Amino acid sequence: MEDENGKLLGYRGLDQIHRKLEPILLRRTRKKVLKDLPPRTDQIFRVPLTKEQAEPYWEQHDILARLMHKWQSKGWLSEIDLRRITCCLQNMRMLCNSTYLFDKRTHHSPKLAEFREIIRELALEEKRKVVVFSEYERMTYLAGEELRKLKIGFVSLHGGVPPRKRGELIDTFHRDAECRVFLSTDAGGVGLNLQVASAVVNFEPPWNPARLEQRIGRVHRLGQAHPVQVIHLLTEKTIEERVWEILELKKSLFAGVFDSPTAEISFAKLGRKSVLQAVKEIFADQPGRPKPIIDSAPPQPIPVAAATAPAPVAAAEIVAPLPLAVAPGDTDSAPSAVPEAELGPLEKAAGGLINAGLAFLEAITESAGNGLSARLGETRHPLSALFSRDPRTNRPILSIPLPASVTEERLANAVTGFLRGLRTS
Repeated sequence: MEDENGKLLGYRGLDQIHRKLEPILLRRTRKKVLKDLPPRTDQIFRVPLTKEQAEPYWEQHDILARLMHKWQSKGWLSEIDLRRITCCLQNMRMLCNSTYLFDKRTHHSPKLAEFREIIRELALEEKRKVVVFSEYERMTYLAGEELRKLKIGFVSLHGGVPPRKRGELIDTFHRDAECRVFLSTDAGGVGLNLQVASAVVNFEPPWNPARLEQRIGRVHRLGQAHPVQVIHLLTEKTIEERVWEILELKKSLFAGVFDSPTAEISFAKLGRKSVLQAVKEIFADQPGRPKPIIDSAPPQPIPVAAATAPAPVAAAEIVAPLPLAVAPGDTDSAPSAVPEAELGPLEKAAGGLINAGLAFLEAITESAGNGLSARLGETRHPLSALFSRDPRTNRPILSIPLPASVTEERLANAVTGFLRGLRTS
């Protein structure tokens, strides 16, 4: 079924295809074999969003909100805007797991704290084997670090593991009694038989409900002799809760289409939407940035003893003070100047650059104001002395006299070192 512009709207006549396939196609769904499978229990463990996670999370949320407002007002977005939307969504989901996935410097993750308690109970107390899934390889690495602290044996599978070595990992997980945990990205979501485990932990919900079922299907499948426990970790009041709601909606739509006989499928009835419409729905019920909590309690005077003998501060808590901006007339409250000997080489170089720039501007102003051009009988601009003409091409050339300390070798070494630093960073 197409509209007047040739856009596909749906399909009809599916009952004829069903009748032709019926004699040769056997469709055996999981529901038909559930009686042969042990019971499965799904649990949702919700964790809060810490302050360290919330700040970059809401920054990404605000960027995404501005892009969606641009789309609604103008009706289109550039290719760069679409990529920024994808990046914002990924960044927000990674921040729900750990700040390390976002900046690779800090590490704040309530999920890993909850994971430690879950894995201690399942693997150490109940002596069960557990399969742990995450979309992000770095998250499985962080989970592995927690397992090392708990002295729990594990193997890790991701897209970088060669196919010939995956069988060795599975054999180790099956045969080694000390290997309690199988860490995996979605590279291990299909084609693996891990019935030796009886629990599954999902660090985050995937977009696709079929992928979620494929993860759980590695454990809850024919050959499983024990009840299966499935644990889903969700961060409260974030995009993850909305993704989970969409997963449930997709499951119900799938069941309505494939589990009930029909001769026609309409994309409109299925709710087929563009990517931007889907993103808009995801954030339709999302709460905005929480308002800061302002403490209105009156300030308390500091005792003299506490001021003269401050408590010792741990080394990890010491933070270098930021430079203060002092308004004109506030010289009494201005901090004392830092001695030049205590400045680093980068600070000294930056100060020298600003000083040289100001001297250059002052020289131009002085040349223009003292009538130098008039004395020379010229009407040129003060900068004209720096310009000349190439005798071969007659193109203008900017000539700046350099001090004797600036040699060709020194300039080349500085530029080479700067470019090398950019590549390593």
